[in-house]
Amino acid sequence: MRELRQRRASMTGKSSFHPLRILRWLIPCLALPLLAGILRAESTFREISKLNVGRNSHTATLLADGRVLIAGGRNAKHQPIASAEIYDPAEKSFSRTGSLASGRYDHHATLLPNQKVLVTGGGAPTAELFDPATGTWSVTQPSDGQPGGDSATLLTNGLVLVIGGMDGSQLGISRLYDPASNSWTRTGSLANARKTHTANLLQDGRVLVCGGQDYISQSISNAAEIYDPSNGTWTSTGLLITPRHHHTATLLPDGQVLICGGRNRDPLASTELFAPTSGLWTPASPLSIERVFHTAVLLADNKLLVSGGIPVASTVLTTSEIFDPLSGNWTAADSLVSSRCLHAATRLNNGNILVTGGWGAYDRRQPGDFDLAIEVAEEYGPPVPEIMIKQGDSNILSGGSTGFGTVLLGENATRNFTIWNTGTADLTGLGLNISGDHFVATPSTLPQSLAAGEKIEFAISFSPAAAGPAAATLSLSSNDDDEGLFTITLNGEGTTLALPEIAVEQPARKKLEDGASKTDFGDVKLGKEKTRTFIVRNTGNAPLTGLSVRTTGYYKANFIVTPLPETSLAAGASAMFKVTFIPNSTGRRNAGLRILSNDANESQFNIHLTGMGAKP
Repeated sequence: MRELRQRRASMTGKSSFHPLRILRWLIPCLALPLLAGILRAESTFREISKLNVGRNSHTATLLADGRVLIAGGRNAKHQPIASAEIYDPAEKSFSRTGSLASGRYDHHATLLPNQKVLVTGGGAPTAELFDPATGTWSVTQPSDGQPGGDSATLLTNGLVLVIGGMDGSQLGISRLYDPASNSWTRTGSLANARKTHTANLLQDGRVLVCGGQDYISQSISNAAEIYDPSNGTWTSTGLLITPRHHHTATLLPDGQVLICGGRNRDPLASTELFAPTSGLWTPASPLSIERVFHTAVLLADNKLLVSGGIPVASTVLTTSEIFDPLSGNWTAADSLVSSRCLHAATRLNNGNILVTGGWGAYDRRQPGDFDLAIEVAEEYGPPVPEIMIKQGDSNILSGGSTGFGTVLLGENATRNFTIWNTGTADLTGLGLNISGDHFVATPSTLPQSLAAGEKIEFAISFSPAAAGPAAATLSLSSNDDDEGLFTITLNGEGTTLALPEIAVEQPARKKLEDGASKTDFGDVKLGKEKTRTFIVRNTGNAPLTGLSVRTTGYYKANFIVTPLPETSLAAGASAMFKVTFIPNSTGRRNAGLRILSNDANESQFNIHLTGMGAKP
């Protein structure tokens, strides 16, 4: 929190809360949602998955195979982290990969011609290389000092220009990293040692560096310099109209560089264009609102999407806007699902934009309460349908299976399913088919379409007509672009043997369903506790044995189980146990309750436990 207070303090001052300044911020905030309804682009933001580790101030690098490497950043305690993970656009999921040797944040990641990723800066004393083929990192270091890392730019000759150092003797130093030889060499030094600047590769192969904060005086700079790889020298060029740092700089298709927002004393809404042919800066249309710690990414249609950021202290934006280089105008785009600053935005090979991490408000009604390491990721792109199938509370992937266990002839076992359109366009052409005997769907037909966010439930019953194993395939057709035919294998076994059968309930509640039922303990203040009672019954015709109860999941220590008094129940018998929720900190706490037995098809009976830790 100290870092957050420092950032707030550096962005504020007595003048920041002057009524006129607040009004100047409030008007665009109120106007932008109204404009969005009129000017909203066709594309939209939608939540897609969760990072394994929430983070801000990280990097997100598109790899050669279309996946995205998420590396480093800071956690909710403002500590640098070394963890890394990879996003797979085909699966829309994140998986862990090897960790950096050093935790770092505000660093730079560069995809090299050999498909490895060079990571520099971010408060770490070394540079590191990530190999996507092995998921491992290795350290690379110049022999004469630290590699630096205030910015890193891949040149057209395959070398990487790395600017700045990590100590007083390295300020303003520039180095070239050669991936072919894994070696470092010195090149010309900047005229102005700076940090929090931007560096852009121009169309002619030179590199533009502009703005930033002076290392020595800490003043915010309007100076700009150009590096020429042909002779390794820097030359000064035109001054920025407005000194700024923590801005974004984007190379446009016409070869100009567009600077957006950032901060001088306060966040800026102004933008300006650099023309490499003349070396001059000209004003461009301003953003609708001041932004710092935002993202700017070029879309497939060559327009620029700017999202999130901070306009004033204690406020994080959800709004986005799009710059059209042809008209020079901004229009409102759809808003982020979550307010974010210090996040990352990466254009995927399909043209969609992946948004990861950052921090923002837990609750938009309480703008001072922040989630400092966001886990949920978003994707920006055209509206699309997205089918999701659940059996109880569990997601099922296409190609997965559902077991019905062993069922007595003449009886049946039922599993409940939900089809959910989690996309942003209508899910149409819905069809259901079961190939195989003994399995029946209720209802047998589905509605032709589901609107975005809608869901429908259906059930499948297994009624064996003969002893032995049985299998069938459930096929669900739709217009989902990558799961147009969603298949689930159904299997079970018919038997003539007597079997135990577990049933679980709570007093005054109906029978609980394995994997689908949830027990909510509600809000419990720290230092207090709340208890729920559960009853286990054997509704079968054989002894239910091997009974035990335990909790599972990351927050299982918050739920204390009173053990069952019996490990075996005769047919028709029952036993009682209790679960007590004792939160160890504030916030939502989820865990699983697992009851083990010799039940043939529910040997692990699972119930979802949830509760909210509240302040005393």
